[in-house]
Amino acid sequence: MGPLPQPKHGLLIAIEGIDGAGKSSVARILSNRIKQDYPEQTLLLAKEPGTTPLGRTMYQAIHELPVSSMTAELFMFAAARAELVETVLKPTLAQGVTVIMDRFAASTLAYQAEREVTMDLIRTVNRAALQGLEPTLSVLLDGPVEKLLARKTGDEEPRKSVPGYQAYLERVAARYREIALTENEDYHRRQEREKVAGQKDNPRSIAPWLWIESLYCTPEQAGSVILEKLRPLLEE
Repeated sequence: MGPLPQPKHGLLIAIEGIDGAGKSSVARILSNRIKQDYPEQTLLLAKEPGTTPLGRTMYQAIHELPVSSMTAELFMFAAARAELVETVLKPTLAQGVTVIMDRFAASTLAYQAEREVTMDLIRTVNRAALQGLEPTLSVLLDGPVEKLLARKTGDEEPRKSVPGYQAYLERVAARYREIALTENEDYHRRQEREKVAGQKDNPRSIAPWLWIESLYCTPEQAGSVILEKLRPLLEE
């Protein structure tokens, strides 16, 4: 009897965007749509921070204790991410499971860069925490900050009245757009170089970012757009 076939490596989809963009709703709807159309596909919905015990503890600590050092906060997020990558994401993806993340590595680049931490340090710490793992697809849910922020209720409500909070999120949103645009441009330049060099197309290769204006579509419509982008990979 020969060796058992190895499972296809799973897909990692990161849903990104500022507060109020609808990340959790879109992640849940996308998961349900994949289950409906591909019932044989196993899925995991994960949230950052919070999926692991360390992530939950870190999240609680940052919200309950004053963290005066933004560098310390960066390393706290990185520690939680490193544990998530090593103990959950890598083993799960290796079994062929599709993982949908509510926030991932780009959120650190977008948020922490606006908190007196250099981009070079953020990228270095992020690379160490990710251990070579990158999303198959990152989805940026975008829109006017004032209108997205108006959606927030419950625990997030007090933040909306903090002076400067909307301006801070405007800068975060701009940083997200810059990241998405730069990484997509880099991807297309690589594709062109490989085509000139005569290299064959990688069927699992897609542009790293999908950009969705979340105010102008429902979470259900956003989930459908993402699913169509992923179908060629889910049907391999």
